[in-house]
Amino acid sequence: MFFARDCDGRTLDGKLFPHPPLLFAVHNGRLMVWALAEDERPEPDTWLYMAPYWNTYDDGSVCHGSMQTPQTISVENVAQWSHAFFASEFTGSNLGIQQCSHPEGFLGMWSSLAGADRFPTEYLLRKRRLEATLCRSA
Repeated sequence: MFFARDCDGRTLDGKLFPHPPLLFAVHNGRLMVWALAEDERPEPDTWLYMAPYWNTYDDGSVCHGSMQTPQTISVENVAQWSHAFFASEFTGSNLGIQQCSHPEGFLGMWSSLAGADRFPTEYLLRKRRLEATLCRSA
């Protein structure tokens, strides 16, 4: 992951990390991302979790910041949207929004995961079921 040079995450910049299973969506030209507890195709009753990244919010929205997003929205370029997310810099905490349940918080969690093989999904914060999210986005 990449972190801005002038933020608290600069000590994590460029390191390799495991990630939880993620669900990406684009709604009204905005990227949305949630974490999943299991690496399986979600169903309407699947619980969505806060994506544990800076520049993301508990409703799934992502601050695009310097992200180079695709010009079009289609099934064919979903991979480009997820690449844009990880190729951009994470610039700072989300105004006090809790992003994980790790005892040492966001930076402690990612510091402990540098070079690890698996993301411990027990640190994810459960938010809402997918069906409730789909209804809000319609």
